[in-house]
Amino acid sequence: PCVLIPLPGSRDDHQLANARVFEKAGAARVVFQKDNDPSGLESLLKQLLQNRADLERMSAASRELAVLDAAGRIVTEMEKSRS
Repeated sequence: PCVLIPLPGSRDDHQLANARVFEKAGAARVVFQKDNDPSGLESLLKQLLQNRADLERMSAASRELAVLDAAGRIVTEMEKSRS
């Protein structure tokens, strides 16, 4: 489980787009930098840490998004491009 704070103004807003994928899958909470303050972040983290069931659901969702052979796939694509 994670809390993602996408960088505003990133090229093509890719950080927000990536964060939304995790949020939609139930693996993350997205907090906008403009809305972020220490007390709000503390409150969100406490809420998450006090709800074991939510953490377990978020963990399961994170595992579903994992690409376990990502490094191998990258190497394969790089080798293809060298040929």
